[in-house]
Amino acid sequence: MFWTFPHALIIIITALALSDARPYEAAEALRASPNRTFWTVTIPGARHGLISAIFVVFTLAITDFGVPRV
Repeated sequence: MFWTFPHALIIIITALALSDARPYEAAEALRASPNRTFWTVTIPGARHGLISAIFVVFTLAITDFGVPRV
């Protein structure tokens, strides 16, 4: 976890920083709850960043098991 967390954090922070603010403003105007806003705006907006972070963490974790084997 100490090895892969910084990589995943950088990818997820970048994905969230690049997200557009207009859907959040629309959700606020429509009086959506924070929980609903998170699941319907934040998660789909950061989907590609989350998938990238999962692949990076998976690759780093699997290589940690393969290096001692070689």
